[in-house]
Amino acid sequence: MSKASAAWGDSENADPAASMQPLELTGRVRSAHAGDVHSTFSGRLRSRIVGLLPRARGLDVALDFDGTLVPIVPRPHLAVLGDRVREAILRLAALEEVRVAVMSGRRLDDLESRTALPGVHLVGLAGIESRDSDGARNVHGRRRISEGLIEELEAWCRSHHGSWVENKGLAVSVHHRAVPPARRAAFIHGLIRRLAPHRAALEITHGLMVHELRPAGSPTKGDALERWIGDSNDARVLIYLGDDANDRPALALVRRLGGVPVCVGPRHVPAPEHLAGPRAAMEFIEWLADAWQSREKAARGAITNGRATPSRDSSRDRESGRRTPGEARTAPTRRSDRSRSPAPRDR
Repeated sequence: MSKASAAWGDSENADPAASMQPLELTGRVRSAHAGDVHSTFSGRLRSRIVGLLPRARGLDVALDFDGTLVPIVPRPHLAVLGDRVREAILRLAALEEVRVAVMSGRRLDDLESRTALPGVHLVGLAGIESRDSDGARNVHGRRRISEGLIEELEAWCRSHHGSWVENKGLAVSVHHRAVPPARRAAFIHGLIRRLAPHRAALEITHGLMVHELRPAGSPTKGDALERWIGDSNDARVLIYLGDDANDRPALALVRRLGGVPVCVGPRHVPAPEHLAGPRAAMEFIEWLADAWQSREKAARGAITNGRATPSRDSSRDRESGRRTPGEARTAPTRRSDRSRSPAPRDR
């Protein structure tokens, strides 16, 4: 696939067939992954968010990269973030009381160079690396996968056309998207047999035509998301968009916190809301920026007209500690969730 065909966000480079599809988030559309999928009726997703916004004091939006913001491509280096998608993310991140993060299994350096999103929080290696909105970089784990295992996996891939090992330093991905279908089962069986003696030392995630390997105990995207949202007492709406197995811990955390978890593309991960693919995700980000901006204008208008005083019922609810209808998650919800078991990790 060419770079031009991968850059769905650029109108001049967009796939001609895709440009003929309706721009709303509904209907039967061509998935950016493969095949046709039905997207959830957009009215439900929009209504849910619209119901949360009026009482929200802020908005936190976390986005996966491959398969969510850009289509899945044959080789990772072919992925291109289109100008329209980038502009939509930057516009959303620039709004008052809005924070945006992009979380990927890619190396942080690779993600940074492909996104060019100043002021946006970035997470690499599915939680091991991060760059905050001020540009400060952090590594949350230093252990590495043994060189002996990497060499063994590289030898196995050399014997199977279409597979390769991507060594990311603190993590490793074994890709088999291009392995002929007739040989794929045998390749995966041999791969699992080679990984079995190392299971205690590895976090293994079986994604879309890839096995992602990270040192045991490495933080997940769920851990990275919890670090990012922090312990603010402000009621904020939390939204996460993801498409693959390494997004599961983050989607599970968002669901427990009362946020809005959204699956993008074919339903490979459990989430109550669904968008058809990267094109729909882009349009959703644009709509979300409009919705938040409208909410801000309405709030300023209410203050100007002297209607900012909360109702007697809502005041009583806050004093009693009850959550008012449509109110976003709060810090006490996060603290109580920490007493539960952590978000499940894919093995």
